[in-house]
Amino acid sequence: MASADLLRREEEFYSSLFDSAKGDGVRSRSQVIERKIELLEDMATKVSNRRSHRWLNDRLLIELVPRLHVEEIKGLFAPPPWGEELPLSAFCRTSVSEWEAFRSIDMDAEARLMQHMKKSSEKQRAHVDEDELIALNAWRRIDRQTRDSIKRNFLPDLLEIYEERVRAFIEDAGDSNVLVLNVQDPFQRLLLHGVCEFYNVASTTTSSVRDGKPWKSTTIKKRLGTGVPSRITLVSFLRMKKNGSQTSVSEWEAFRTIDMDAEKQRTHVDEDELIALNAWRRIDRQTRDSIKRNFLPDLLEIYEERVRAFIEDGGDSDVLVLNVQDPFQRLLLHGVCEFYNVTSTTTSSVRDGKPWKSTTIKKRLGTGVPSRITLVSFLRMKKNGS
Repeated sequence: MASADLLRREEEFYSSLFDSAKGDGVRSRSQVIERKIELLEDMATKVSNRRSHRWLNDRLLIELVPRLHVEEIKGLFAPPPWGEELPLSAFCRTSVSEWEAFRSIDMDAEARLMQHMKKSSEKQRAHVDEDELIALNAWRRIDRQTRDSIKRNFLPDLLEIYEERVRAFIEDAGDSNVLVLNVQDPFQRLLLHGVCEFYNVASTTTSSVRDGKPWKSTTIKKRLGTGVPSRITLVSFLRMKKNGSQTSVSEWEAFRTIDMDAEKQRTHVDEDELIALNAWRRIDRQTRDSIKRNFLPDLLEIYEERVRAFIEDGGDSDVLVLNVQDPFQRLLLHGVCEFYNVTSTTTSSVRDGKPWKSTTIKKRLGTGVPSRITLVSFLRMKKNGS
C-alpha cells in the first residue's frame, strides 16, 4: 500500500508540473514551488536511494528553471509559431515591374555582356602593366647613384624640360643624329644623363673654354637599340611610385630637401670606408685579433708612415727592409703590410753572435695608391662606433 501510495503521489506531482496555471489566482508561484519541494523531500525519505536522488535532481531543476508560460516561451523562441511575423525581404519590397524586368532578362545576352566587360578590363590592365614594365626597365638602366640623386632631389619641372628635348630628338625622323645641350650645373647635368639613360640614348660631356671660362657641352646620340619613347615618362613614373609606395610624405620631403653637396661628401666618405674595410679584411684573423686586443696606435702609426712613404715613392727602390726584433711588434708590422697590400717576409740571421730578424717589404702588382683612411684612423672609427 505504501508503494502504491508513493506511485500515486509521484504521478500527481509530475502531472502538476505541466498543468495550466489554474491556481495562480489563489497562490503565488513561489508558494507552489515551495509546496512541490516539500512534497519531493517528503517522498525522498520513503523510497530507495536511486529514486530519492532522481527526485532531488528534479528539485534542483525546478529551482533553477521554473515552469514557463506561453508568453515567456515567445521571448525565447523568435521563429514561428511563437514569434512575430517575418519581415519582408528586399526582393519582396521591390516593385513588381522592376523585379519582373530582372527575371525576364535574356541569360545569353547577360553572359555575352559580362564576358565582353571582363575581356575589356583584362586588356586595359595588361596594357597598363606592359607600359609600367617598360618604364621600370628604363628606370633600371639608370645607374644607382643617379637614381638616388633623382629621388632625393626631385625636380619635376627641370626633368620635364629635358624629357621634352630628348623625346623630340628621338621622334625626329630627320637627318640629325646628334643633339647638343649646354648644361653647366653639375647636378643638372647628372639629371640630364639620367634622362638619356631612361630613353636609351648615349650622352657624353666634353669640356672646353669659352670667353676664358670652362664650358661644358653634352652630346646626345641615338643608339642601335633606341626605339619609340615609352608611353610613361620619367616624371610620371616617379610620381606613380611616390603616390603608390609606402613612403610617407615626411620621408619624401626629406629626400627632396637633402643637401646634394653634403650627400656627395658622404658618398665619398662611404667609399673611403669601404676601401679601408676591404683592406682590413685582407689581414688574417689572428693578426686582426692581436691588433684589436692590444691596440698600440703610436707604434702602428710609425709603421704606417714607413710603409706609406715606401708605396708613394716613385724612385727605383722596390724593397724596404725593417729590423724588428720583438715578435709581437713584427706581427703588427705584417698586419700593416697586408692592410696596404704589400708583401712582407721575415728572414733570420746572426749578427754579433745573436739571432737577428729582418723584414723585407716589396710592392705587389695590385699595390696602388694608399687608402685615404689609415689603419689607426679606421680602428679608432670602429672603436667609437662610427
